[in-house]
Amino acid sequence: MELSPTDAVEVLLRFMRSYDQTKETPGVLLLGAPGIGKTEAVIKSAKLRAEELGLKFWIYESKRELPDSPDNLFTLVLLRLDMIKPEDLTGIPDLRSDSDTFDYKLPRWVKVLRDSAGGLLFLDEFTNVADDTLMSAAFEIILNKSVNMYRFDKMVVAAGNPPEYNALARPLPAPLLSGRLAVFEIRTPKLSEWLDYMHEKYGENWAPEVYAFLSQHPDFFIMPPEDPEGLEPFPTPRAWSKLAVELQTAWREEMDKVREDAPVSSSSQARVRRVGVVGRLISVTSAFVGSEAGTRFVAWLRVKPPSIDEIIKTPELIREINEEQKYMLATQLATMTSKPKWKDKALAAMQAFVKSNEARLAIMALRMMPKKKRDELLSYMKSKDKKLWNKLAVELKLAQIWRR
Repeated sequence: MELSPTDAVEVLLRFMRSYDQTKETPGVLLLGAPGIGKTEAVIKSAKLRAEELGLKFWIYESKRELPDSPDNLFTLVLLRLDMIKPEDLTGIPDLRSDSDTFDYKLPRWVKVLRDSAGGLLFLDEFTNVADDTLMSAAFEIILNKSVNMYRFDKMVVAAGNPPEYNALARPLPAPLLSGRLAVFEIRTPKLSEWLDYMHEKYGENWAPEVYAFLSQHPDFFIMPPEDPEGLEPFPTPRAWSKLAVELQTAWREEMDKVREDAPVSSSSQARVRRVGVVGRLISVTSAFVGSEAGTRFVAWLRVKPPSIDEIIKTPELIREINEEQKYMLATQLATMTSKPKWKDKALAAMQAFVKSNEARLAIMALRMMPKKKRDELLSYMKSKDKKLWNKLAVELKLAQIWRR
């Protein structure tokens, strides 16, 4: 069954409820491309379960003291199987000179998880482990909820990638797939879902130009690497998220400057430059999403449309510009919310869009605005310009950005 990352949160929550009642619920494997939200879905579902149980949520750290009594804790243990040794899962033999038998010294996380009132074990990179000993230990944990016969009795969730994204990805043994492990394929989030996530998590601290670019070039949203073992970064929703935050918080001046220093009317006219502000931006974007996507994005950033003031004065200009310039106009409208009297200018720009039969650009700009600013503008529009409001009302509802 294929799930969105949002759907996965609800499914995991239901599995945790079931396990707490029966102790019979199988483990769960989330299988999908890297950077699409699998880990975040696990963390969010664990937080929600902690809230349901009235417990304090925390993510286990090896040397950190427990933040409260175990009776009050919901502990999430996150283990990346590609970064740990077998003994981090199994513990080490406790050899005593006065005995002909031995037991095991357990990893601390086992005791903390076992003693906590609620909890979840998350085994990341589950399909991408080269060490057979480590993989065997992980199988035992999934099957028995135990480590070397010490039960911790908490739900186990694993995540991994298909072979096209990781050269180490391996098939799983048949016994694990015969009712002992529920496998869900996690699909790439839709771009609209990614946009909602960015608004919810980062507010105003991300660059909406990234969304506008991906709206025009959706093939760059996620691209499998040509070489799964290579060193070249590649585009994923997570990589674009990190890039959007980095650009807004550390490179905003360069982003605004690039259209003035090296303007083009179309990204196809943008010759690759590795110097100056263009070169710096290409270096930064390529570090997150790879050279192909990074170079294309910076070329798109250089597209210079007429200014908002110009299209307010002469709406006919909108019909004369190309699609990239139109998307850039919508982006400029979405990013003007910190300027004086921005609401009046935004309404005037939207009137120009509607007059030119480009209401979609107004809707796009509204979608890119931070929710607080968007609601503020929509309330202002409803009170100040009923005519414009009525013309956009249907599109606003279809875009699910106004529900009152």
